[in-house]
Amino acid sequence: MFRTTSSSRREEASSLTTPETERPVSRGIACLGLLAIVLSIAITGSAPEALRPEFGEFRLAILVQRSMSSEFLFDGYVCSGVELKGWVVTASHCLEGREAESSIDVVLDVADLCQTGSIVQVEKVVDVWWPVRDDLEKQDVVLLRLESGAEFPPDGLFVSPPFVGEGYVAGFSAEYPNGVVSCDRRLTKAVLLESRACREQLPGSGFDDHAEVCAELDQDFCVGGSGSPLLVNDSLIGVMSWGIGCGEGYPVAFALIPPREVFWSGESNGGP
Repeated sequence: MFRTTSSSRREEASSLTTPETERPVSRGIACLGLLAIVLSIAITGSAPEALRPEFGEFRLAILVQRSMSSEFLFDGYVCSGVELKGWVVTASHCLEGREAESSIDVVLDVADLCQTGSIVQVEKVVDVWWPVRDDLEKQDVVLLRLESGAEFPPDGLFVSPPFVGEGYVAGFSAEYPNGVVSCDRRLTKAVLLESRACREQLPGSGFDDHAEVCAELDQDFCVGGSGSPLLVNDSLIGVMSWGIGCGEGYPVAFALIPPREVFWSGESNGGP
């Protein structure tokens, strides 16, 4: 089992792929469909419309170390996240050992870690505690209020069950357990599974259906994927928390965003 947080060490932009011994052999000739995608990205600066998820008002965010040694985002990348109206949601384990207000910044709308970006400072950190089996447990979800954020988190961050259907996951990830995070943003289809299927396919892993959902992804995520948002029908369901190996056919667990009534019922520690 692995947490998907990235290490802080980064190589030069030109080598942000898998280790040389693990890189797949080039086929030499790209198929016509792949060539069309590459040409579209080169011309428009983004993926073609068919590859874009409908995320509504949400914006992909990344967390970076304030003490980056260069201006390029890959140098300070920590985790992915998602922003709505000045509030960012990510996995709380991304902040373990860090004081977010003094050591972590946020960059929005990032499609390429090999570029620079506009830094936004974190003003407040809100941990989330959720009643689970007659007890309070800290969840692997944290809310970050940015400089532009209102006093209270927007309603759009809170969704009540049931959690079903198909959606998308967006974020950044390495290709292999010991690899570095790729510069290219990853976007993949996600299919939510029933709790029973999650427990069966993640045996002995401690999957908690009170506070987590799991989903099968068309493209595996690995180190660096923590905090990547799972969105279904323009609604934020959760953020990537952990997985087995680098996916490898297993579903991935996402920490749920608590319903608004739970968050504001006094069950959230450190709330606004």
